Amino acid sequence: MAIKGIGGFHLSVDAANNAAVMRLRERKRRYGKPLAVMVRDVEAARAICTLTETEEALLITSARPIVLARKKDGYGISEGVAPGIPWLGVYLPYAPLQHLLFADLRVQALVMTSANLSEEPIAIDNDEAQARLGAIADAFLMHDEKSCNAATTR
Repeated sequence: MAIKGIGGFHLSVDAANNAAVMRLRERKRRYGKPLAVMVRDVEAARAICTLTETEEALLITSARPIVLARKKDGYGISEGVAPGIPWLGVYLPYAPLQHLLFADLRVQALVMTSANLSEEPIAIDNDEAQARLGAIADAFLMHDEKSCNAATTR
């Protein structure tokens, strides 16, 4: 799904679904580089990573950076997210819409990557996203920033 955020669109899939992760990699043409994972909260991060005190402190800062943390054994995330790498880039939601994505308690983690083909600029507005991402995304979650009316298509 292409999801409109604060600075443009993200492409997102369930990080535990290996078929979805591999389909995203294929469609985005991003084969080797690791993908970042957004989790609901620190407890969800702890479930998939071994967090140091420093890493945990960074996760909860208002900047909401992507923090590299060591994967736990049996961490439940598709190996396709960070293939052959013992680290996982994990971060917490920073926008209200992102918090809503985790309202379904069955969602543990989401791959959130820039909405573009490799080496292209990120899609920013709704029309551009639909035109450029139509072959990548199965669905779109977008809004009109001026009125904050959310809409889904496809």
